[in-house]
This record gives sequence, structure tokens and C-alpha cells, in this order.
Amino acid sequence: MEIWYKRSMSENYMVIPGTELETGETYQIRMLLENQVPGLLPCKIQKMNGDEFFYYEVTGCQSLQNLFEKRKFGYKELEELFLGVFRIMERLDEYLLNRDFLLLQPSCIFRNQGDNGYCFVWIPFAHGSIEMEFRQLTEYLLPKIDHTDKQAVTLGYGVYKESMESNLKMDFLKSHMNTQKEERVEEGKYQNAQEELERQKILDDFYKEDEEETESILRKLWPVFVILIGAGIFLFVRSLWRYGSVYLWVGIAGIVGSIGSIGGIGYLFWKRKQEKVQTLSEESVYEEREEEVLQKPEQEIGTTVLLQKNRMPGAYLEELEWESPRRFALEKEVTIIGKWRENVDICLDVPTVSRMHGKIIHRKGKDYLIDLNSRNGTMLNEIWINPEEEYELKNGDILVFAQKKFRYVCIKDSRELGYGLQ
Repeated sequence: MEIWYKRSMSENYMVIPGTELETGETYQIRMLLENQVPGLLPCKIQKMNGDEFFYYEVTGCQSLQNLFEKRKFGYKELEELFLGVFRIMERLDEYLLNRDFLLLQPSCIFRNQGDNGYCFVWIPFAHGSIEMEFRQLTEYLLPKIDHTDKQAVTLGYGVYKESMESNLKMDFLKSHMNTQKEERVEEGKYQNAQEELERQKILDDFYKEDEEETESILRKLWPVFVILIGAGIFLFVRSLWRYGSVYLWVGIAGIVGSIGSIGGIGYLFWKRKQEKVQTLSEESVYEEREEEVLQKPEQEIGTTVLLQKNRMPGAYLEELEWESPRRFALEKEVTIIGKWRENVDICLDVPTVSRMHGKIIHRKGKDYLIDLNSRNGTMLNEIWINPEEEYELKNGDILVFAQKKFRYVCIKDSRELGYGLQ
């Protein structure tokens, strides 16, 4: 099936010719065009020279193939993908649309960069069965699973094994995923219980040490308490024995002073314990915040990236419109450009640049520019390029990613135009 991409004004479209339309599919086509089915890419039909073409809007979306070109699938990513497939199949049934017309190729599954929801392509002509499409999708996922994630491996291979059956049983797949989720919940509860036990043990040890310290101080001061109490009782008894008012008041004052001293010392110990508990809590909160700060990606504007050398260096991008232009070496077979710091090679932290804006691939000694369905588009020598299409780069070409402007410099030909690394 032939697929190409086209940019029109500020919108990107994936175009599929409708020459293979089956007779009797008028109802399903009308349902597709007149109803915005949740989970399906918006679609419209355009006619040119008597032929019909399906235009699917992919503005601001990234294909599964592009998103995980350099990443691995963890449990969360697999779960979201499979749930997205299950939901769209249920919705197709609700709208009486044929499941077999759903495309599950990685290049035809898109994720909206706004709400991170999955969007699918439904084309009203036969191209295979949904069982075959789903099986091929699971085969594509297997080598891309993060094998350090035990839950991801179990889910991925479990679903793959079930997809090999002749009939795709969605109920079994959903129950399998629910079982995995319950196991993760139970594991999480167990881990939380273990953490709570450890925390309680720390608190118990803390209070135990505090109590031991208190007992040690009390053991040193108990003779003083005994003397004070004894003196007070003696004076009180003596005053009663002699019926003298002076001695009576002195005895009462001694007893009250003794009780006050004991209460004051007890209050000091209690206050000290509370201060230690508060200090321990603040240190714990500080450590958690410090970990969050360390894990949070930096927000600096695109710095020069030192890339892993997967090929011989021969080209770089030179930033324009700056007094001290930065240079980004193109040393990988695939160099992704965008503002999604964790998943790009050249980070451009600019609002108009998409998270995954474009990429430059190296093949047989040449570099090719590809726009990745960016919202604000990519220009090559002042001409807007179509998304997902390859454009060969030549020394001195001017590239514009939204508002960020660069010059492509090929070192081996730099002497011709006077460019080169200094």
C-alpha cells in the first residue's frame, strides 16, 4: 500500500490513495467521514484527476516508529499501547466499522504530543486481517522491549504468544493485562509494607535511644530528687509537729518546688524529643526534594552535544543568528532534533520547536533531512519540506526548524565554500 506525506499551510497529512476501494463500502466510508471516531485520525477525501485520496491529519503527532527508534518499551509503554489497541477495536464495533480495515503498522500508529493519546489509521479497503496486523505488531515490539523490566517482558511475550492463535481473543488479552496489573499492585503493596516496617524500625530505634539517654540522665539526678523530696517531707512533718506556721509554709514551698523541678525537667526532655522528630522529618523531605532536583532534566537552551561516534565525523550543523554560533556534530547514523531532552540528540529548548521536530540520517556517505510531522514545520533553503520525506543535504544548505536557523556544513567539501571547524 502506497503512503506519502504532505504539508498544507500549517497542517501535516498522511496521504493514502483510494484506488483499492471495495464496492459496497459506501456506508463505512460515510461513517468515517461524518463521525469523528475517538482514537482515529481525522480524515477527509480529496479528488484529483478522477482519483480519490484519503488525507489523515497527523499534525503534532509522532509515529510509534519514530518515538521508539532509540528507546525501549517498558511495562507502562506496552500497557498504554495495548490498551489503546483494545479501545479502538471496541469503538470500531460500536460504529459498525470493520476491524480488518485497521492499520497496526508502527509507521501508522501515532501518538498525540498534546494528550499522549494513541491515534490509529482506518482505511476502508481490505489489506489483511486484524489478527495478522496485531501479530506483526507484537513481532515488532519483541526486540524493542526493555529486558531489564521483568513485567514488560512478561506482558510482551505473553501477548505475543496469544497473538499466534488463529483467532484474536481480546478478552484473554485484557484479562492477561489485568493479571499483570494486579501483580504489580500487590508487589507495590508489599514494597510499601516493607518500607513502612523499615521506617517504623528506624523510629523505634530513635525513640529507644532517646529513652535510654533520658534514663541515663535520670539515673544521675535521682539522688538530688530524693534529697529534695526528703527535705520537703521532713520540713512539712516538722512544721506539723510543732504547729508553727513558718515551718508549714516552708515545707509546702519545698514540696511545690520539688514537683515543679521534676515537671520542668520532664518538659525539657519532651521538647527535645519533639525537636529531634521534626529535624528527622525535615531531613527526609529535603533528601526527597534533592533527589527530584537531581532527576529533573536541565532547562538550558540547546547546548552543543557530544555524540557517540557511530560513524566517521564529516558534517555538523552551525547555528546562525548568534554572535558565537554553536556547532552540533553529526556523528550518528540517526540524529534526532527537538526539545524532548531525554529522547533527542540535539536539544532546542524553544517553544515553537516540537518535542521531536526532525532528524538527519546518514546513508552511503550522504546526509538526509526528514521532518517528523512537526507542528511548525521545517524549511530547507527557504522551502517548506513535506513530513516523513527524505531530502538530501548539500554543503552550505540552510535548515530552519520552526524559528531555529542552521547551516549544514560537510567538512570534506568545506573548502569549496570556506566553511570548516576551527
